[in-house]
Amino acid sequence: MHLQRLRQITKEEGLKTVATKLGISPQALIRFLRAGYLPPRVAKRAEELYSIPAVEIIAPRYKKFLFIMGITIPQEEENVSK
Repeated sequence: MHLQRLRQITKEEGLKTVATKLGISPQALIRFLRAGYLPPRVAKRAEELYSIPAVEIIAPRYKKFLFIMGITIPQEEENVSK
């Protein structure tokens, strides 16, 4: 799970450091990690900093707005048999 990777990075770098890099408070980071997802702006920043796909860690209710933020959802390959 990609959020697990962010948890590991938080353990390695420290809560305050990661929260500052993401532009949020340490308390907000704890809350988001407990919830299991990040809001769009924070998910986009995590993708830029740590190469964690934003589409995998964004709150489900925001996924329909990803195109506004310039986040593309990988399309599943279609098996076309001829």
